[in-house]
Amino acid sequence: MAQTIRLSVTSDTQDITWSGVPPVTLGRADTSGVVLAGEDVSREHATIDDVKGTLSLIDQGSGGG
Repeated sequence: MAQTIRLSVTSDTQDITWSGVPPVTLGRADTSGVVLAGEDVSREHATIDDVKGTLSLIDQGSGGG
């Protein structure tokens, strides 16, 4: 089943849809579950995971924010 999360960063809003189950990694790396473009995006920028039944965006402590 595909899942969608809406990600808003400053003035840029993007719907992210993926198939499968969490966790999914967001970042510039080709190996990321959701590949994001942008100079401010790290290779492994964040992870979406199921935390007690709620989808949560978890920062990976990257230099890009």
